[in-house]
Amino acid sequence: MAGLESTAAFAERTTQIGMDASFLKELTDKHLDTFGKLAFVCSCRPNSGDDKPLFEAVKDLIGKDVPQKETTTLRRLWFEAHSHALVDLEARASRTGDTSPRELPLAERMSRLKRQRADLKGIELDVRTEPGHCLVDRAQAMLDSAQVLYLAPEKRVARQDEINGDKSEQKLSFSADGSIKVTKQAMQLHCLTPAGHRYMTVQQIIAADQKCWQVVFQESRGSLTIGVKEVPKEAKVKAQAKRASAQELDAQLRSST
Repeated sequence: MAGLESTAAFAERTTQIGMDASFLKELTDKHLDTFGKLAFVCSCRPNSGDDKPLFEAVKDLIGKDVPQKETTTLRRLWFEAHSHALVDLEARASRTGDTSPRELPLAERMSRLKRQRADLKGIELDVRTEPGHCLVDRAQAMLDSAQVLYLAPEKRVARQDEINGDKSEQKLSFSADGSIKVTKQAMQLHCLTPAGHRYMTVQQIIAADQKCWQVVFQESRGSLTIGVKEVPKEAKVKAQAKRASAQELDAQLRSST
C-alpha cells in the first residue's frame, strides 16, 4: 500500500524512465502524483489494446495534449502503475497472520527519514538511532491492517544492527532428560532507578510496556489511520497514561523517603 501511494517512489521512477521534469510537474500540480492515482486515471486497462482514453484523461487534467516525446514514458508508467495496483490487491486478498511485511520502496524510506529529521529537532538520527528497515516495514504493516501489534524489544532493531548483521547470541543448555539443545543467550539487562522511585527490574518495564500495547490494540483496532491531527497511536498511548489505574501504579513506584 505504501509503495502504491508513495509520491517519492513515483517521482523517482519517472526520473529513471526519462520523463521530463516539466511534464512531471504538470502531472503533480493536478495531484496525479502516485502509482495508485495513475492506475485509475481512466476506465480502460493497459492490455485492452487502446490507450486513447489514457491520453484523453491526462489531456483533460493538464489542459493540453501530452507531448509527443512523453507518450512512451507515460504509457510505460501507466502500465507499471496498473501492475502495482494488481499486486497490491492480490497481496491484500492473500494476506495471513504469517505473511511477512512488504518492503517499502527505498525512495519512500528516504523521504520519511528526511521528514523525521526535520520534525525531530535535537535528535540525531544516524545508524545507531535510525529504525531498521524491517522495523519500519512492520510499522507500515500495522497501518495497512489498521491494528496495533506488540513488538518485543529484541525486534526493535536499529539500522546499525541490520548493516552489521547482528544476531542474538546462542548457548548450549541441558534439558531435564540430559539432552543438549541450542537456546538463546539471555541478555544482562540493567535499569537505573530514578531519584525518588523504587527499584524495578527491566522485566517489569517490558511487562508494563506489553500491557500498554495490548490495551492500545484493543481501543485502536480498525481506526488506525493517518490524518492531519495527532498520530493515532500517540494519542492512544497518552490517553492510557492518564488512566486512573496507570497513575495508581505510578504512585506505588514512588519512594516514601
